[in-house]
Amino acid sequence: MNTKETDLVERAIATALSKLITNSIKLTININSELGIDGLLTVSYLDSPKIDYVIEVKKYIQSLAFLSVSNNNFNKNTILITEFLSESIIEYLLSNKIQFIDTAGNIYLENKFFLIQSTGKPRPKMLSVPQVSRAFSKKGLIVGFHFLLNEELLNRSYRFISEITGVSLGSLKWIFYHLKNEGFIVINNSNKKELINKKDFLSKWITAYQEKLRPSLIVGKYRFAKQEDRKKYLEILENQNDSLWGSEPAAEVIDGYLKSKVFTIYSDQSESSLVKGFKLINDPNGDIEIVRKFWKSEFLPVAKSTKTVPLILIYADLIISGYSRNLEVAERLREKYDLFN
Repeated sequence: MNTKETDLVERAIATALSKLITNSIKLTININSELGIDGLLTVSYLDSPKIDYVIEVKKYIQSLAFLSVSNNNFNKNTILITEFLSESIIEYLLSNKIQFIDTAGNIYLENKFFLIQSTGKPRPKMLSVPQVSRAFSKKGLIVGFHFLLNEELLNRSYRFISEITGVSLGSLKWIFYHLKNEGFIVINNSNKKELINKKDFLSKWITAYQEKLRPSLIVGKYRFAKQEDRKKYLEILENQNDSLWGSEPAAEVIDGYLKSKVFTIYSDQSESSLVKGFKLINDPNGDIEIVRKFWKSEFLPVAKSTKTVPLILIYADLIISGYSRNLEVAERLREKYDLFN
């Protein structure tokens, strides 16, 4: 751990101990690079054996995206330490038995010897919400999505990248600057730009996509005019080359495990064409969601299915939905297609 991470851990531990009713708990940090990890947190409680946890430090966790992407890193011997955890994130952590401490005093430790749990603590007044960099602005998200799917674009000219993403040359320079500055782009031994820390990059991309870009792309919500159309929903895109399934129906098409309840369509068509062609009725509570495409398919790898959006976007939308069944399918897709490699 670096100095800032050590300070975060120490603050989290001090706050947790100060807010627990009992004084029988002892938490000790052991930072030792020879272990090949950031550090250990040793926990002792009454006369039970001491328990060592591998420390996983993440300064900010703003959504389920990071947790869903990183869930495979956590086990019973890992503890997440961060600035602050919201109620929804704490609920997810508890349901997945991911142990944690934050600087507000929220804590959860469970093993065969003891259970320590204290939650519901509010955000510390002095804790500010992190600012989103240019790399994760709306334009940065569009560019980053293209890089995630086709790393070769990293080494094309700014002008070429600008043409396929629709992002100006001036904005591109700042996006590259922030991606390099935040440790996501490096120059390798062949003097080529390379995207690294992809798992962390994807988790931040999903979080920012949910908050910044996706809401601006939503055309509207609808329902099928006829019940029989709903029953044969997978057929409605057969002759629509500029419209693709996303989220649940996309996962159903490529994996077959999930039966769709909400229908997401990404399209370049006008709203009137979509409504008429798909025989839809405008309904703010409808189960059909139409979203604008924000990429050019001809510059990206072929999708798992010609009628679905790229796999990373399917994964992102499943995570963003927050539904447990969709999170399960997202994990299936991650494992099945080795998503982060």
